[in-house]
Amino acid sequence: MSRIVVFNSLTLDGVMQAPGRPDEDRRGGFAHGGWAAPYVDEGMGDGMAEGMADGGPLLLGRRMFAGQDAAELRLVNSVTTTTGVIIATYEPA
Repeated sequence: MSRIVVFNSLTLDGVMQAPGRPDEDRRGGFAHGGWAAPYVDEGMGDGMAEGMADGGPLLLGRRMFAGQDAAELRLVNSVTTTTGVIIATYEPA
């Protein structure tokens, strides 16, 4: 059985929303998107790369997936469950 590893961006006060771009996620009136951008440096990039370097499947939620550049991903499998949920498997292009 595989394991699931969660990689989240989380502020000390519990914000787990829109770290990348200012317009990334405005649900609930959230106006602080892009909060992580001013703090990104080489060390942070290295740490993120190391944390995700193990490879394996990448699980994205619908909102995160919608923000991805389609050229970055390649569909390798698609299955529809008995309840109608589509599970698509992508890998980096």
